[in-house]
Amino acid sequence: MEIRKHRLIKIKTAFKEIEYANGERILEELEFADKVMRRLGCKVIDVTKRAIEDTALIIMETIGYDFDNK
Repeated sequence: MEIRKHRLIKIKTAFKEIEYANGERILEELEFADKVMRRLGCKVIDVTKRAIEDTALIIMETIGYDFDNK
C-alpha cells in the first residue's frame, strides 16, 4: 500500500480520495488475481527479495527454455 501511496503523491493526487491506495481495494485485487491464477493453473513466483535475473531464470526453466540451443 505504501508504494501506491508514494506513486500517488509523486503525481500530486490525494491518495485518500482514490480507491487505488485503499487497503480494502488492494486486498480485493489480490484475492481476484489469486482466483484467476488458480483457475488457470498459473505458477506463482514469489519475487520478494529476488533479482529480476533470477526470476527470469525460473520462468525460462518453467516454460522449458532450451539453454543449449539458444
